[in-house]
Amino acid sequence: MLLLFGILFHGLNGVRVALVGTGVVPDRQRALFWAFTVIGTLTLAYGAIHILGAGEMAAVAPTRARPAKRRPVPGGSPSGRGGGR
Repeated sequence: MLLLFGILFHGLNGVRVALVGTGVVPDRQRALFWAFTVIGTLTLAYGAIHILGAGEMAAVAPTRARPAKRRPVPGGSPSGRGGGR
């Protein structure tokens, strides 16, 4: 969770700094900060639910059945291609 927070903070702050530094939105720095804070908080909450909730779902999820092993056909070739004796 801490890693997810660090990635989100660093990435969204970098986008904000790039937008302000290039002059795209030089006078909207505070609005960008709060917009990216809301986006980051929602994304962190979504990620936390999936990270912390994954252990519960693993116990409920059905396991995948193994495929049945092939049994050799009596009188057939070892390769199963029907070659003669």
